[in-house]
Amino acid sequence: MILSKNQINRYLRHIIIPEISGPGQKKILESKIYLYSSTVLEASSLIYYLAASGIGYIFCSFKDDQGFDELYNNIKDLNEDVVVTLTDKKIPIVRGNSLSIEGFEIRILISNYEDLQSMLMRFASSQTPSKFIPTILAINGGWKGILQTFCNEVDFNSLISNSLTLDSNPLRNKAYAKEGNILSHNLLGALTTVECVKLCLNIGTILDKPLCFDLLPMKFYKLDTKVINSTIIDFFKDNYSENHLSSYLKETNNTKNLSDSKVLIVGTGGLGSPVAFALACLGIGTIGLVDYDKVEISNLNRQILHSASRINMPKVDSAKVFIKNINPDVNVVTYNTDLNINNSKDIIKDYDVIIDGVDNFPARYLLNDTCFFLNKPLVDAAAVKLHGLIMTILPNEGPCYRCVFPVKPEQNNVMRCSEAGVLGPVPGVMGFIQAAEVVKLLMKVGETLYNRIIYYDALDSDFDYINTNKSPKCNLCGTHPTINTPVEYTNSCKL
Repeated sequence: MILSKNQINRYLRHIIIPEISGPGQKKILESKIYLYSSTVLEASSLIYYLAASGIGYIFCSFKDDQGFDELYNNIKDLNEDVVVTLTDKKIPIVRGNSLSIEGFEIRILISNYEDLQSMLMRFASSQTPSKFIPTILAINGGWKGILQTFCNEVDFNSLISNSLTLDSNPLRNKAYAKEGNILSHNLLGALTTVECVKLCLNIGTILDKPLCFDLLPMKFYKLDTKVINSTIIDFFKDNYSENHLSSYLKETNNTKNLSDSKVLIVGTGGLGSPVAFALACLGIGTIGLVDYDKVEISNLNRQILHSASRINMPKVDSAKVFIKNINPDVNVVTYNTDLNINNSKDIIKDYDVIIDGVDNFPARYLLNDTCFFLNKPLVDAAAVKLHGLIMTILPNEGPCYRCVFPVKPEQNNVMRCSEAGVLGPVPGVMGFIQAAEVVKLLMKVGETLYNRIIYYDALDSDFDYINTNKSPKCNLCGTHPTINTPVEYTNSCKL
């Protein structure tokens, strides 16, 4: 047997994806990550998704390792298969009768821009002369981020030598930098884990040119160059300064402090987990959680809110434990129920923004309809296999879900992740983007996805945009609506 019965259950959503399968998951379990970061917080989402995905060995080096012991305990509870340790701690690692570790090796540097130069110097000193280890570089600054994979020593050494020209403090205007930093380094953690799995299994397109993102206008694009020294300076130095910033700011009279805001997350699974993770880190005042399900071992390849010790616990209660551990000041309200036509208005009415983290069409239409009648913004996302999509629905401002998908697909013709599988960090990517949309809505800043859809292809690391428009023929928000109350379809509306 390639994997134990327990491992098959844990990684089932990976194993049923043809690009991964059982032998692929075994390779993931045998892989080694050497991780470098300024702080534990910067790398926390990355470590959670690496561990959830089954990366076997995670060796960490931090400038400041405060908080590592707590993170270590959480990771061991999430996945006992994984070895996670600080590089300066000498611990015996045994597989079978051997003290040596075999498997694919990857190095990761995740850093904010201000620390990048010093981190690169530390990073370079760790190289062994005998071989070059594929290296992933993840940089964030404010709402922006850059991700690139280096597969040869020449390109990486060019980066090191050119790093001496970097401006150590390019962020002239640090408006909303705290919120942006949290969102961008969390997103980089999920994106980096995707790239690690692809490298381990030699699948998809290697990200050998920089992937750049800016979460305020919600733009993702690749650069046509491998040399990123000048690119980094140009990308980060004008961080919403002068006229650039003013184009993203809206009227702030109705802006809510995040600590006074209320966000409802419907579904505490693969999508709800990263949203709750990010919003707890940001200090959202109240987080509501809706889910009727209990924690299962097959959830743990992607649902980082949960853990092995909380299997069979209601998901909303498990999620509350995780959130309160991150931020005890967050007020967590739980609804251990499915969303239905009898309770949807009562649950949703008191929240500022609603997150759609469900996995079926009936629940999506019910959420769409209820939010429309209550005039609540809805941030919708989906993920299956190696793909994801996201859109934001603003009632009376942009298209609703029925404008984009006027005919409800038959559920029997649509595969859920339980049937098709899903790579664990893919819903993480989509969920962290959902969290960014929430913050922009609450703070009245940036451009939301109210008239476009982002489609994410993890294999090629591509983000494509689909423009959307309100439909005058929409049965809900069109010129002559025929739906005057939320609709609950006859097939199950479970989350």
